[in-house]
Amino acid sequence: HVAIYEPALQEEYEMQEAMSDPIAFAAKSDPDTLYYNQAMRAPDKDKFLEAMKKEIDDHTNNDHWELVSRQSVPTGKQVIPAVWAMKRKRRITTR
Repeated sequence: HVAIYEPALQEEYEMQEAMSDPIAFAAKSDPDTLYYNQAMRAPDKDKFLEAMKKEIDDHTNNDHWELVSRQSVPTGKQVIPAVWAMKRKRRITTR
């Protein structure tokens, strides 16, 4: 963290720093964007779990990936890291 003595420049610098990680920036600046651990503490946790299951099922059913247990990953191979960022959807209208 860098301290800049002119307040306007410090604020601008901190904004630039925060935007270096777009998911973290969105989660901090939008109350409807949550990381997994935040979503699991939310009152509407069941909706997030339902959406995650649907996302996994859709990718698996469309052959985008194959779900495997960590124990079955061959030695020397890495599991691709991932971050769940959830977005609350409000005011959805259907026709």
